[in-house]
Amino acid sequence: MRNPRITQNGYLRIVTQEKHPNAISMQAAIKTLSQAVTTPDHEFLSDDISLLNPQLVAHEHIRGPKQLTDIYLLALSVSRGARFVTFDDSVSRVTVPQATNGSLHVIRP
Repeated sequence: MRNPRITQNGYLRIVTQEKHPNAISMQAAIKTLSQAVTTPDHEFLSDDISLLNPQLVAHEHIRGPKQLTDIYLLALSVSRGARFVTFDDSVSRVTVPQATNGSLHVIRP
């Protein structure tokens, strides 16, 4: 079964951790996220691609399991002509051959 809200769950998990530089309460994070998903800039992308597809993912550049979610989300964004926005500055575009500079945006706290 797919989890189409993986990015929402990830946002809540990350920004509410005490070690996050700008940590907020769970209630504040839920409120912020609830507002963000109602803006015209938000678009839900159906979770229906596969990391097994060699046309979407360069398997030879996957170095470990901690990369998989970010690679998947970048590939999903690229497949839909969207941009993957993340807090993680270690996401590598080489894992998704069709990714461009505009495919990935890293938010720095």
